[in-house]
Amino acid sequence: MRAYDELFTIAKGRLDRSPDDQELEKQTLEYLKGLVTRSDTDDLIHSSLEMCEEIIRQRGQLSELSREARYYMGELYYLRKDFSTAAKTFRDFIRIYGPKQDAEGRFADGPWKPETVDDRTVQLHEAALRVAHCCYLRSHHQNMIAAYRWIARNMPEQNPTMAEVNYWLAMELGKGKEGQTAEAKRKLAEALWTGVVDPSLDVYDKDFEKEFHPWVTSRDPRYPDVERYVKTAMLRSADLFGQVKQHELAAAILEQYLRLYLRAERNERLAPGESPDELYDVAHYALGRQYIALDDTFKLLSTYLVYATGIPLRRTTSPPCLNMNNGSSRCSRT
Repeated sequence: MRAYDELFTIAKGRLDRSPDDQELEKQTLEYLKGLVTRSDTDDLIHSSLEMCEEIIRQRGQLSELSREARYYMGELYYLRKDFSTAAKTFRDFIRIYGPKQDAEGRFADGPWKPETVDDRTVQLHEAALRVAHCCYLRSHHQNMIAAYRWIARNMPEQNPTMAEVNYWLAMELGKGKEGQTAEAKRKLAEALWTGVVDPSLDVYDKDFEKEFHPWVTSRDPRYPDVERYVKTAMLRSADLFGQVKQHELAAAILEQYLRLYLRAERNERLAPGESPDELYDVAHYALGRQYIALDDTFKLLSTYLVYATGIPLRRTTSPPCLNMNNGSSRCSRT
């Protein structure tokens, strides 16, 4: 930490003398990031916040260094669990560095359509998501939903965080007694699938996999939580479709899951009964349950053979064919 402090102080001093040196500003940004992200005590957080405020005063809020400083101020307040101030800081960040907003706080020119997803775009996506997280951590559920809806209205384009946004907006359909009816479960299943995984429910269309939401197959490391939401949405939608007796669709979704996400392998020694990939195993077992409902004995046996023999599940991209009740057969594409 001390080394980063010294490096940042030296770099900032040089930048003060040569304010138009872009390479020097980039280097200073790296030292600032290293310094702020290592602030893990109250004293360090306090001193880092003061440093960021000083940068904004000296450089002006529109400088690249000030932009980074303001974003990290939001992160520091978040780390300090001052979620109200963190949310305000992230909103200010979006207001200053994002598209122009109207009096209602919406983007004045309609939903933002960035030309490319560069690091600046990612920061704006993350800042908006942080506002929702701050509301959640303050137990302000309705404010959290409002923050997600704001993202859906203003930042839906080229935004992988929409997987999380659409997941939680869909889950609102399952609330209360009304959410327990068969119709509500079907609507929730459809909303999870179409909002998080694929706009189409025609899982047997030849171009189906080309229609996945971009974040499903991109695996962008800048958005580490996206895959978790996609996997959960797939498993939940399959379970809900099964509950409303749409077993064919539920089985097809689980087949898609097993094809998209190969069973993870872990090198470390596992405890007895511990799975290296619990969600894969859940999907695999649930697929067998759907074959039971479809009265497909052959596919049920081939799916559940592992549980009788103890032979480890193999990594595979070819789930079994799905035999329909009418005797026809539709096979998963490899």
